[in-house]
Amino acid sequence: MKPFEATFYVAGVQFHKLYDVINLMKEEDPVQLVPEPSNKYDKFAVRVEALDTMFGYIPKSHSQMVSRLIAFGKTLSAKIIKLSPESEPWSALKIEIKEEQND
Repeated sequence: MKPFEATFYVAGVQFHKLYDVINLMKEEDPVQLVPEPSNKYDKFAVRVEALDTMFGYIPKSHSQMVSRLIAFGKTLSAKIIKLSPESEPWSALKIEIKEEQND
């Protein structure tokens, strides 16, 4: 089975703290993925964070897959691939997630 890989813009950044730290980050910086099963809008919600700051969420179109991979103990790497502070919030932060192969 091919390992999971996806790129997308982080959802909901306009409601969280991305702009508090955006000038401290750069492309290729890692981000953390934190499952949030108690989220009232999406039981598969996964937060995106770095620098002790929550930026937003994995889009709902990918949240179930990412949440399940984490729950099954898969190792995922996530990093910033596009950072656009001047863009509209929904296109300010693009990340890439890759499932690491445990050979």
